[in-house]
Amino acid sequence: MRRMTRRGQFKFSGHRTRERGAVAVVTAIFTAFIVIAALAVSVDVGRITSERSQLQNGADAAAAALASFCADGSVRCSADPSVNKLQELAGRNAQDGSADLSGGSYGGGSWDPACFHGTLDVPLPGVNCPAGEYVDISNCPPAPDWLTADFPYVETRPHTLEKDSTTILPNIFGKALSGASTGDTYRTCARAAWGSPKSYSSTVPVTFSMCEWQEFMATTGNVYGDKPVGRPGYGGADQPPWPSANYDQVIYLANSDKSAPCTKDGRDGPGGFGDVQAPGCQATVSTGGWLVGDNGENIASDCKTVLANLRGTVVSIPVFDCLYKLNTTYNGPLPGNDVCDGSGSGGTYNYHVAGWARFYISGYSFPGVRSPSYIAATNTSPQGYPCTNSESCISGWFVKGELEADAILPPDGSSDYGSYAIVPAG
Repeated sequence: MRRMTRRGQFKFSGHRTRERGAVAVVTAIFTAFIVIAALAVSVDVGRITSERSQLQNGADAAAAALASFCADGSVRCSADPSVNKLQELAGRNAQDGSADLSGGSYGGGSWDPACFHGTLDVPLPGVNCPAGEYVDISNCPPAPDWLTADFPYVETRPHTLEKDSTTILPNIFGKALSGASTGDTYRTCARAAWGSPKSYSSTVPVTFSMCEWQEFMATTGNVYGDKPVGRPGYGGADQPPWPSANYDQVIYLANSDKSAPCTKDGRDGPGGFGDVQAPGCQATVSTGGWLVGDNGENIASDCKTVLANLRGTVVSIPVFDCLYKLNTTYNGPLPGNDVCDGSGSGGTYNYHVAGWARFYISGYSFPGVRSPSYIAATNTSPQGYPCTNSESCISGWFVKGELEADAILPPDGSSDYGSYAIVPAG
């Protein structure tokens, strides 16, 4: 009996072993399925996350570019975003080139590749930007508090684009498991605004008066010169033509030409320009700050070297709205207009920086160093320079241009002096 029992126990034990083996196989298969499913989800989710990140990069780049086109008054502001540089920027910044800015209808609604808010010099096609909901990634989030109705802005909304030009992003593993051939179209949005730089700092050799900018705008009918390409940047292949002679303005050093519109009676406040009083003709100055200038009628020798390297380029120039002559350096609040006209008798020239302009230097003339203007009609002196041997001047024209700034003010057209900054806005 003991032998039979042992045999029965032996047989029973083998049966359990076979059952355990079967369970292990089922468990392994089930575990493998779970692992594959988890892999499918993780890979698809990872791919979607990566694609959305790339789409956002493309949207940000396209929005910043479009805002720059519009702030500059470029015809590209009115171009179809699907056929201009915006498409290239969106695709390039999406890394895989699969960001598309063409419009269309998705899910029963229309999809505009770009929209605008505000008044533009060149109208942007499309519709006014709708109020986005933050919960929907395809819309821009609500505008930040600082983005009031006074600010113009644009939005761009790229979507995914596969290599075969379909507008879906397939779920690779999900498709393999389910056999489905459909995917999803993913969209995102970016918003960029522009305005006058709220604050800006730069190292500069000279400062111009608000009067000079006003004289230029009056002469040209409030139209800036075309921006150059390269150096000298005009008149060649793929370059804008040289502007007409009336654009090339001659700006005199303080007290250099007492008959010039902005330097009457020997004063340059506001009027003329001043070379800065700093080693190497370079001083760091910020918007709303003060700058000390050289009060002589001839430009300092170190400024001559600096300006020679700037001819044929566009430079950032601080524009002053007050010349306060004192016997000391002044860094206080803006005084009244009665002391801002440069009529004081002090020996220190204190210039208050109201904003920034972009200026193309075409020529200059100072005792001991001269270069004729690229615009021949400007060289009216007997010596063939923008001004005579006894005068000191710079010739050139104002252009629109972008400056880097973290914050902006609403562009009002009267105090931004043609400079602007582009900032993300949600």
